[in-house]
Amino acid sequence: MKKRLVILLGAGIVWFGEAVPNMKVAMNTAFEADIFVVIGTSLLVSPANTLTACSGASHNIVIDPGEVEIPEGFLHIKETATVGMEMLYQSLVKLTANTK
Repeated sequence: MKKRLVILLGAGIVWFGEAVPNMKVAMNTAFEADIFVVIGTSLLVSPANTLTACSGASHNIVIDPGEVEIPEGFLHIKETATVGMEMLYQSLVKLTANTK
């Protein structure tokens, strides 16, 4: 599990007007995710913004300090990426400790 987690945490940056590389793989990965996190985006750029609809995760999170339209079922951590990821990390550490 640790190896897969490291792979999935790698940055996947899609610039405006750019196609999502391996969109089908990205859709399948989103569907199979345990936790789906979107960081620092307006969620306006298509087709990347459609990945939120593919999420099969039980925990869906958007980390962005701005006013963004959050998809239904997503938690909005209204912080910068650095602060929001630290908050998410601390929550996951506590969650993991409580399940042992």
